[in-house]
Amino acid sequence: MPKAPLWDPADKAMADADKTLAEWKAKHEEWKAKHGITGDDLTRWRAEKEEGQRKAKEAAEEKEGRAITVGGVGVLRGMKEGALTVPVGVDSKAVDALYKAIVANDEDGANELIDTGRMFVVDVGTKVKLLDNHGFFGSTAEIRILEGANKGRRGYVSSQLVVEK
Repeated sequence: MPKAPLWDPADKAMADADKTLAEWKAKHEEWKAKHGITGDDLTRWRAEKEEGQRKAKEAAEEKEGRAITVGGVGVLRGMKEGALTVPVGVDSKAVDALYKAIVANDEDGANELIDTGRMFVVDVGTKVKLLDNHGFFGSTAEIRILEGANKGRRGYVSSQLVVEK
């Protein structure tokens, strides 16, 4: 049984669109034949493009550092390039308050979190153990500081700041 058309065959605009598409496909096939391009070439080019994209993604991950899994050991990276320290919250609410202050461009609010003891700072590159992930899609990492002046202290940071090294 033949399939019914998706639109009224009497619809001139749709018929013209079909004709234009058929003409474009014919010209495309003619161009591929003229330049000696085969389906194998297209498949190879697609595979090369995907391989290039995969390599670029891996290089970006390598530069940025990979996330670690719960129980793993990693290091803290700065919130922005060139940062020397990382703010660590005593609880996940302190991390939320820090990001709220950052979004509001409230430097005094961020400093108040440190002054009141709700946050402390450690050096970028400090070794940590990932204890758990909390929040929306694990956006906050619970960590244990493994070195430095705060060794043994538990804290909370953005999960993006805990990377493999």
